[in-house]
Amino acid sequence: MAQLVKVESEAQIKSSPAKFYNFFKNDMTQLVDMFPGKFESAQLIEGTDGCVGNVKLFKFNMGERRQTMKVRLNETNDEERIIIYESLDGNHTNIYSSFKSTITVRNGSVKFGIEVEKANDSAPNPDHYLTFGVETFKAVDAYLLNH
Repeated sequence: MAQLVKVESEAQIKSSPAKFYNFFKNDMTQLVDMFPGKFESAQLIEGTDGCVGNVKLFKFNMGERRQTMKVRLNETNDEERIIIYESLDGNHTNIYSSFKSTITVRNGSVKFGIEVEKANDSAPNPDHYLTFGVETFKAVDAYLLNH
């Protein structure tokens, strides 16, 4: 029987909430140029950046493991600064039947949530993805403060 799991974390940010939100809505393909050691590639493969329904393919290094993840922008709420991505394909599909992430940007913080449906009972919680996301948020925040 599949198990639905949700994990969340929050990180403090110093950059403008609007700038931070707009980066993760519109400019995530820039992660490769900003952090080439962490992100190998990020491509918009369908749709228009910032528009619901667009699909991006990411190749990134999470610790010792090289990961791929194809994600679709499912929902945005500009007023509340909420972005919801759904993963369509990638390394994780053998352990998670579904994988959704939510980014909520507030004044001074970003909340990151991941909701997965485990493919089987032995699948781990997605804590390593949560940690990777929060580390990326902190790095983007520092970058946005200086650019």
